[in-house]
Amino acid sequence: VRSSQIVMAAPAHRGSDCCELVRTANWDVTAVDSTLIDHEIAAWLPDRIFDVHAHLWCNEHWGGPAAYRDHEAIPPALFKTCPFDGGRAGWTAFSETIAGRRGQFGLHAGRPTSAVFIPIPDAGMNVEAANAWVLEQVGQDPSGRSRALMLVTPRTTAEEIAQSVSMGVIGLKCYHCFAEPEVHHKSTFDAPIAAYLPEHLVAAADRHGLTITLHMVRQRALSDPENQKTIRDYCLRYPRMKLILAHLARGFNMHHTINGLDALRGLDNVYFDTAAVTESGAIEAVLRDPDFGPSRVLYGSDFPITHIRGRCVGLGDSFLWIAPSNCDLTAKYAPGGVIQTALVGVEALRALKLACDNVGLDRDDVQKIMCGNGERLFGIPPDDTDTALGRQQSPRDSASAAYYTAYVVLVGIAVGAFLRSRPR
Repeated sequence: VRSSQIVMAAPAHRGSDCCELVRTANWDVTAVDSTLIDHEIAAWLPDRIFDVHAHLWCNEHWGGPAAYRDHEAIPPALFKTCPFDGGRAGWTAFSETIAGRRGQFGLHAGRPTSAVFIPIPDAGMNVEAANAWVLEQVGQDPSGRSRALMLVTPRTTAEEIAQSVSMGVIGLKCYHCFAEPEVHHKSTFDAPIAAYLPEHLVAAADRHGLTITLHMVRQRALSDPENQKTIRDYCLRYPRMKLILAHLARGFNMHHTINGLDALRGLDNVYFDTAAVTESGAIEAVLRDPDFGPSRVLYGSDFPITHIRGRCVGLGDSFLWIAPSNCDLTAKYAPGGVIQTALVGVEALRALKLACDNVGLDRDDVQKIMCGNGERLFGIPPDDTDTALGRQQSPRDSASAAYYTAYVVLVGIAVGAFLRSRPR
């Protein structure tokens, strides 16, 4: 790694854990990506997928007088250069990129995919407009199974949440970039949870039975005593609120999650999503834990972070996103002398599969993680989603349908013959 290009912390009011990397567009799909999907992932995926952590955005929502704080903000390159409808990445962009409805490649290898959609959390965002647009896009899913989270800030009121719930919102999404300057020091990465998820938001979620997706920060994430105390307090005092700890409780350094799990004992309303976690250790720890296990793990892609090229690795007591934009990837042993990285979305699926394999999960458990757990948590009833989403039938599906049709015809013939033979 070139020391002059190490990922630096974001400004105090903006940024994500991979903030520098979103400045580089990575929308091209390479042979490395498609080969890994075909050889390692495709056969492992269930017939359909429910993604609990995906983002939609419209570039015109950045900056301007209605922005939350940074009125001069512009979209980072990953969003600004997206190859969709003039910078509007909505349902169609997601389904074609993730499910793979256009062309051969899709991160989910053609599996029908619905999702819980979230606006991009950015202090330079017009939050109200972003929330309204994402809610509108949810209605574009022909299966009717996608849902929307409301992006909330410390300024969001209980009345605004109630209104959003009446319009179909099923959960809240908070983020550290909205923490007010007086409650953090040099960076919002040091912000305590209550600084960007104040109690009145948790109380509102409890009142309406909503989920809250929490991407915690601070140096040691789930191993941080203040984070642990706040999570326990909120979950015990507000049991109808369901707390989703995004990124395996920010398990980008697996040890932070592994060593922090004991602090969550006895909490029945805590779940974990797998979004953008590219090492298997934290996933495996939660899957093995008797208090959590496969029923508390939810698949999330973190689209469009799926289309950053590289992966995140734990280093020391922190972590680093490794990508061509911040690392020297030359290596004599690599073909062509340069390591060809895969998309984060591909690396995250590989890590999830490895964890499931190491724990010895069966197909039913994998289906729950990739689909069933999320649908159950968000109250989405079972349905024939394959038909609703227009999935092409496999040969086995076609054969089953043919057998069923033949069975119905034969039964009809037999019943007709019986009726004709009866004395009149």
